[in-house]
Amino acid sequence: MDVFPRSTPKRSFLERAKSAVTIAMGVREVTINPWLITPWEIDMGKKIAVGVLFLDPMEDVKKAFDREVTVWYSLSQENILPLHGACANIERPIMVSPLMANANVSKYIETHELPVTRRIKLLLDIAQGMQYLHSRGIVHGDLKGLNILVDKHGNALITDLRFARVRYLTQTSKTLVAPTVGTRRWMAPEHLSHGNMTQAGDTYAFALICYEILSGGRIPFENIPDAALIHAVVQEKIRPRAVAHPDEHAIQRVWRRATTSMLAWESV
Repeated sequence: MDVFPRSTPKRSFLERAKSAVTIAMGVREVTINPWLITPWEIDMGKKIAVGVLFLDPMEDVKKAFDREVTVWYSLSQENILPLHGACANIERPIMVSPLMANANVSKYIETHELPVTRRIKLLLDIAQGMQYLHSRGIVHGDLKGLNILVDKHGNALITDLRFARVRYLTQTSKTLVAPTVGTRRWMAPEHLSHGNMTQAGDTYAFALICYEILSGGRIPFENIPDAALIHAVVQEKIRPRAVAHPDEHAIQRVWRRATTSMLAWESV
């Protein structure tokens, strides 16, 4: 069951009260977002995860937040972390989702001795989640191990959907130079050089997650300092060396093809 049911007597009352006040005041109808969490819907004692975004209070940033939350809230797939709700009408916007027992996949593979079959299962979960997103025209934009959570059954769920774009608006409001949004070590060359967030870039990032998970938690380009990373990836076209694994050729194929076209997720 949802921690925050999408239809409750309290929410119905709130809707009726809002309509009554609107009619009485003769003002334009105001829509309450279905994902809005109100104080009346919070039950003490429930274990949840609350994500806090430190965003610029500009109106276009708030609109972007509302738009991206609306998209995430509408998604329903077993490898996408459900969004119970959110609230932007406070100083720091928050998002509420289920609490995952095993934290993120980077931490999970560091703290668990996983056989190859379990690692492949994690990658399959991620691929299925990304197939779902891309089939709906959704680009994640910041796919990495920290944004893949693991539940108590060892299933992988993708989180932090689409909020790279919201952070982009916040950063551009504070600088004259277009920022590179996301985590550089998982970014495709075109993302690093031009800031383009594409489905092909997501596929490239997935290949680096393959490297991270199959290598037991090694960070991509671990021997290259941050200051030299863009030149190494974009100009010198350096890629991590394939890990010793039966599927290493498939991983290399993803890296080769991801910058020019999106690999069909069904083949992963």
